[in-house]
Amino acid sequence: VELPEGAIHCPECGAKVESVEKRFCASCGQQIRSIDTVCPYCNAEIPKKKRPEIPVNSSGKEIRSEKSTIIGMILSFFITGVGTIYAGYEKEGVILLVIMIVCAFAEFASMLFLPDLMFVIAIISFVVWIYGIYDAYKKCEDSNRLWYAYEDSLNS
Repeated sequence: VELPEGAIHCPECGAKVESVEKRFCASCGQQIRSIDTVCPYCNAEIPKKKRPEIPVNSSGKEIRSEKSTIIGMILSFFITGVGTIYAGYEKEGVILLVIMIVCAFAEFASMLFLPDLMFVIAIISFVVWIYGIYDAYKKCEDSNRLWYAYEDSLNS
């Protein structure tokens, strides 16, 4: 059904019409609708818009959805590194998790053999824990920045 210019509803079925943007035929230069697959003036085939590629973070992992910064921070609050993994940065998250495990063993060992080092290791553990929460927040924000840019490119 040919729709009149600026139609909001289909004249036959009454369905709401999506907004139709115009573009130009690469062959003849005439203005055509974005839904045209063949130019109505020269019958040239109109190539479909290329879908943008799914974004990839700096770790090489595809980003397929928005990540909640709050969830990422809560995950890292309880287990350091898990929020970073949730954000899509597995390698960095596992490194943080391993550092915390090493700190826990060092804390235990220092309690048995070198009690004077317990305070220093506790400070290091605390700093790594706080950094893990911050890192989860930053990694979620970074993933979201890439995801929002991808969504914007789909809508333009």
